[in-house]
Amino acid sequence: MTTKVHRSGVLARPITSFYILVGATVSLSVLGLIMVFSSSSIYSLESKGTTYAIVLRQLIFLIISVPLALYVSRL
Repeated sequence: MTTKVHRSGVLARPITSFYILVGATVSLSVLGLIMVFSSSSIYSLESKGTTYAIVLRQLIFLIISVPLALYVSRL
């Protein structure tokens, strides 16, 4: 006998996988920015004069990389 596993409901739609991937990516990016801020705020204050200098640089790189990643994924 063969048992078939049926995917039904919300997880059956292909767009759901995309939303799960986007949610995980956004969550990990925000968590990464928080960790960068946590680990570099004192160094940034001593060397650059503000606690947000390194985090802002990382945020700029993130803002640049998201459209590039979308473009590359469509190729």
